[in-house]
Amino acid sequence: MFKTQRNNFKNYEYVEKELKFFINSKIRMKILNCLLYGSLSMKDIHTKANLTYSSISNNIHKLEEKKYITENSGRYELNNLIKMKFLDIIDLNESIDVINNYSNFWKDHNTESIDIESLKKISQLKDSKIIESDPSDIYKTHNYFTKLLKKSYYVKSVFPIIHHEYYGIFENLLKNKVKMEFLLDKSIVYSFLRAIDPNLRRISLKENKLKIKYLENIKFHLTVTNNFISFGLFKEDNNYDQNKMLISSSKEAINWGNETFEIYNSNGKNLYMIQ
Repeated sequence: MFKTQRNNFKNYEYVEKELKFFINSKIRMKILNCLLYGSLSMKDIHTKANLTYSSISNNIHKLEEKKYITENSGRYELNNLIKMKFLDIIDLNESIDVINNYSNFWKDHNTESIDIESLKKISQLKDSKIIESDPSDIYKTHNYFTKLLKKSYYVKSVFPIIHHEYYGIFENLLKNKVKMEFLLDKSIVYSFLRAIDPNLRRISLKENKLKIKYLENIKFHLTVTNNFISFGLFKEDNNYDQNKMLISSSKEAINWGNETFEIYNSNGKNLYMIQ
């Protein structure tokens, strides 16, 4: 859904050469990481990175030769271009960490419907945790999600299916004038409308506190609020996995959720004559 073709490897040889220089030396990586936040003396780098003066001196010379860093009055700093490249490498590392650290969430699940731009920014989910039900607590995921949802001050959600208990929570939030935006799978639109009190629905729509759009064949769940993001996937057998969610309260993850919601919501279809 919403994916575009592009030549991602047209500069492969150049990228490979750059990456090799960056990552072939842990010492250089440590020095660059120290300098990422401002200029430092050799003594500062020694203290921060716990490296010997000889290894710092040798690698700083190599970095200066490549014009990655400059020296001014005994202090070293990254040039702006290298800072941007190094931040990309950090982002790549964090993306790999998200895939590896949450492999139990990704494996055996369908990610085909996730927009490529969202997947490229997957590193923003690095401070998440997996909430998973188990035989001793089969409602763990459901209860964790609903507890967070009840405390929200705004809600944006993409729903392929909706648990019947959510409707009461939605109504309570609407009564408290919480702004809610829903992107629903077409198959559940009218069951959603029937479940919400019609008078409350009309008032909320009129006051712009409730917005509803739909798409066909939604294959993931996403809820973004002021204080958390939840993300769920379909299993490879095409059934939604209600027992496992990725949850985060980090600012980065919430930003990722908002951006991802807007990508899909901008393609959503408006409902008419639902007041």
